[in-house]
Amino acid sequence: MMKKRSKIQKHLAKMVIAALLCTGVGHCLISPAVVEAASEVTVTDIDSAISNEILQQTGNTVYPKDSDCVTLNVRGVNGIQVAGGFSNSAGVSGHTLNVIDSTILNAFGGFVDGAFSANNNNLNISGDATTVSAAFGGRSNDGAVNGNTVTISGGAPTVTDTVCGGLSMNSNATENRVVIKGGNFGSIVIGGHTTTGKKATDNKVTIEGGTITGNIYGGLSENGTGTAINNKVIINGGIINGIVKGGESDKGNATNNTVTIKGGTVTERVIGGNANISGDANGNTITISGGTIGKEGAGTSIWGGYASSGGASNNTVTISGDAQLLGNVSIYGAEVHGTTDVANANNNTVNILAKIKASQLAGGNAAGTSSGNTLNIVAKGVTARSVYAFQNMNFYLPSDIANNDTMLTVNGGTATDVKGVTFGVAALSGVKLEKGNTVNLITNPSGLTMDDALKTTDSATLAKETFLSANSLTTDNKYELSISKKG
Repeated sequence: MMKKRSKIQKHLAKMVIAALLCTGVGHCLISPAVVEAASEVTVTDIDSAISNEILQQTGNTVYPKDSDCVTLNVRGVNGIQVAGGFSNSAGVSGHTLNVIDSTILNAFGGFVDGAFSANNNNLNISGDATTVSAAFGGRSNDGAVNGNTVTISGGAPTVTDTVCGGLSMNSNATENRVVIKGGNFGSIVIGGHTTTGKKATDNKVTIEGGTITGNIYGGLSENGTGTAINNKVIINGGIINGIVKGGESDKGNATNNTVTIKGGTVTERVIGGNANISGDANGNTITISGGTIGKEGAGTSIWGGYASSGGASNNTVTISGDAQLLGNVSIYGAEVHGTTDVANANNNTVNILAKIKASQLAGGNAAGTSSGNTLNIVAKGVTARSVYAFQNMNFYLPSDIANNDTMLTVNGGTATDVKGVTFGVAALSGVKLEKGNTVNLITNPSGLTMDDALKTTDSATLAKETFLSANSLTTDNKYELSISKKG
């Protein structure tokens, strides 16, 4: 190693002397192709860096020759596959690749071609003139990928294929991250990805800006029975023209995944947890408090949990704030497409905390059992073309409610079946109603099919609902409210 560094220093010394000899000549400029430090290398000419033993090449991948080099900066480089760290005989950990104003093929923070882990590596992409085919914080063919990160910021770089925090072909993907602040992306974005059915756990994608035409996955377990657990997608800005999924498993369970949307535009479907072929989608959450979902003249859907043939239970969708729904947007606590005995959708919840216009509101839509599904309406002036698959409907009178206001109007042209539904009503803090005032909880010009005797729950029970505290809502116990049929 000392011999190699001596050669490097001699090469750099010649460049420095040449630059000094040019001082006073006015227009003489020498820009070194390689700048080397103990742990960081900046490269503007790949061939020069290889010839001077700064970089080496294995297959079609170029990477630092010295394993002590933990940061590789690539600037103005074209047509090569680059890794911050590479090995086919050991793990790769703690390496960083910065790609700036370059046009390259695949870019890796750390790349392992073997049965070893790629952990805690970083890939940073920036510059208006940057184009990358595919970007990976860490990749291992047969080992695990943990704690790797891709960050795309600074100008409007382009990635034409895949952005992935961590990819393992044959092992687990855990705690990998993607952060996108701007740019253009032609294909999918994945926090953590395993392609042979292992676990995708605790991965996260954060979108602050940019335009993405492909799907977004917090975590993806593909081609097997591996699980997708605790993965997250957070959208604060940007335009997404693909499907957004907190977590997806092909044949395993998708559990406790989340999608949070505070801004930006999503024109396609939003799914908290997706059991794509088999398996269950349980405990997944979608929270939309801002931004725009859907597009004019088109239909799309929001599913807390979606299962093709398994079950989907305990999923939650919450719409609040200034979230906008465009076109025909359907909202499902969960949906199950299977026809077997396990194709059940139970105990799912839809919380509507803002005045919205929806196509459908459904609790647990399933060929099997549908029980314990709840709709909470916490705004007046909500409309939907159809409402179904709820066994509980609770109405929380907002502070701006007035006599004869209507909370939910169903206007699809057919009667709404609410037989077996238990209704509840409570007043939130700030309500100013008088004795004898009436509020229409649910109306349908085409009729409501109801039980002869209404099933109701008391306001004190509603005041204990956990979604209230999560959304800073409190009930007012000074009102005595009763529910009755009208018309």
